[in-house]
Amino acid sequence: RNNLTEAGAMLSTSGVTEAHFYNHHREVFTALMEMWQQAMPFNFRSLAIRLREMGSAIEETALQAIFAESSPMHALPATIGALLRCEASRRLYKLGQRLTGNAFDLTSDIETEIAQARADLDAVTVEPDREETSLAHFLKQAVLELEGHSASPDVIEFGLGLDPVAGPFMRGDLIVIAAETKGGKSAIAGNIVENVAAAGNRCLVFSLEMTGIQTAERMLASQARVDIRSMKLRMRMRHEMQFTSQDAVELARMEASIARMRDWPVDIITKKASVAAMSAEIIRRKPALAVVDYAQLTEGIRKGNDNREREVASISATLKRAAGFANCAVILLSQLNEEGKLRESRALGQDANCVLFLEGDDKDKRTVRVGAARSAPSGVEIELDWRPQFTRFSAND
Repeated sequence: RNNLTEAGAMLSTSGVTEAHFYNHHREVFTALMEMWQQAMPFNFRSLAIRLREMGSAIEETALQAIFAESSPMHALPATIGALLRCEASRRLYKLGQRLTGNAFDLTSDIETEIAQARADLDAVTVEPDREETSLAHFLKQAVLELEGHSASPDVIEFGLGLDPVAGPFMRGDLIVIAAETKGGKSAIAGNIVENVAAAGNRCLVFSLEMTGIQTAERMLASQARVDIRSMKLRMRMRHEMQFTSQDAVELARMEASIARMRDWPVDIITKKASVAAMSAEIIRRKPALAVVDYAQLTEGIRKGNDNREREVASISATLKRAAGFANCAVILLSQLNEEGKLRESRALGQDANCVLFLEGDDKDKRTVRVGAARSAPSGVEIELDWRPQFTRFSAND
């Protein structure tokens, strides 16, 4: 007791106040609990807005640091998201019980019951009850970005030097990347996925030309800087498994890359060729980035006597809508025709927020030309280094 009294006396003269022991975690936790009660979506943008409304002085950069430094806090949004899904399941179960009970009530009005069931079913959701559409809401978000102490969470950074020239690439955007056959479309899209996934953002890849294993091998080759095709050939030609020093070094690099890539939130889908199925998967999974490889292998929506041009046009239109519904960026790869234009339909470019042409046939260089963009000047070119043995593009230093 004497020690505590003495310590208190020392603190009272030291200038230390309660503010020095302020715990930001408590404030963030309170905001998250209120967001959970209101069924609000969880992301840095919505949390920063909620904290601002509560009068908090926590900036978005500090908010990210709080989540990064605290593992319980880092896991909290996912945990609360699971609770919301459980709540939706509970409400769905109650609805089923009520319908089952009313089904045997011969005095009830069937039409009224069906109408009420539809209304109840629409209310079973883990999303907010009402989409905010007011100008004041969007002005508030715009001000937060302008003050903003970090990049907008709606921005998806592609890397490769593309963002400052052709970007910013936003959630809800449709980006078309076009090149000649074997021109590197899949490789540059894969490199973008690597950059986006490494930043912790979920990616969805519809690979219609390659198997899931081939797609994964390309990404591994890019990350490990290993010529996997050459390595496979060496292994097949060798009668005895005697590793060279080169093999040992490359295997070590691959193991290190696999350990890093294993937790990347990337899904590779190879068995859905129709744009309707792709759109449904994008909306259901809500990734940050979806890649369709590529337009000419995708089955569009054909009505009556529609020709292939209109069918391809339906592909870009459907993916553009899916990008908006899922709040994600969608990259659609496309071949070029003999005239160097988007193959089969001009609508691919008309629906896109940005069209990038991958050009050049140099052994170790490629150029990305901005064909059309709503947020960048057309005609600008970006030089990239190209290592085909690693299927890897990189910014030209």
